[in-house]
Amino acid sequence: MLRTTIRNLLIESRYVSPMNYPHIACKVIDIAGTGDMNAYFLFHSDIYDFLENAEELKNNPDVHESGRIRMLYSGIKDIIIGYAEVRVPQHISCNNAVEIKLIAADSPYGPTLYDIILADNHGVFSDSSGTKPRAISVYEKYLTSRPDVEVRYLDSTTNSSTKKFKGDDCFGRDYYPLWDIEDYYPDGESEVNAYDRAVLYKEYPKIVDIPLEQEQLYGLSFHLYNQNIEYEVSDLLSDPIIHELSKVFGPDGDMKLLNAGNSYFDRMFNQ
Repeated sequence: MLRTTIRNLLIESRYVSPMNYPHIACKVIDIAGTGDMNAYFLFHSDIYDFLENAEELKNNPDVHESGRIRMLYSGIKDIIIGYAEVRVPQHISCNNAVEIKLIAADSPYGPTLYDIILADNHGVFSDSSGTKPRAISVYEKYLTSRPDVEVRYLDSTTNSSTKKFKGDDCFGRDYYPLWDIEDYYPDGESEVNAYDRAVLYKEYPKIVDIPLEQEQLYGLSFHLYNQNIEYEVSDLLSDPIIHELSKVFGPDGDMKLLNAGNSYFDRMFNQ
């Protein structure tokens, strides 16, 4: 518990709310062409200088096209300060949350990017393939220190507890948090079976141990209830600058941007 407290204090001391975020945030929809993957970028405010330089390059007859693209790639990589990819369930499931598949950001904007994604969707849950400890600490803060974040349990599709409610069934989530509910709450299992909605963490908190472990994280989804942050994020993501960036790279501009985002993620993830 002491470790959790220290980690949360460190996050709080560096945390930049979307309300105070001083740079640019953008969203690219349907990045794979399948309708189920979106991407989020954080750009430094130097992006305006980048766009101005890109226009000069475009109009410079002495710069070959291939050289222009290389210079643009180099320039865009210098102003990306965060990147994430999320998977959107195709059906009403997983508590209608999205799965954060990739996420990385310059300090201190990691928690800021999580909040932006959280505010832009009905909820989030962690990557089914695993989550790094420093990312788990963000989810742990949502669990323990954010009264504006509601935490719900996810059901494994192979061991569904709330049988009357299918919206919390989540394929690929192997951990089943409600399995041992009777160990902590008398008649807990019969109560849960009668639910026609997702079971909330605040109703049965003892079945999750703190510090939060990877396995337990598989059984949780997180949902924001903060209109101020939601409105601010809506304004941030409504900026049309992402379309200007896409046009800079010409044909397949979105894909070139995503390649730059993935290069940023690979560099940050392997640090």
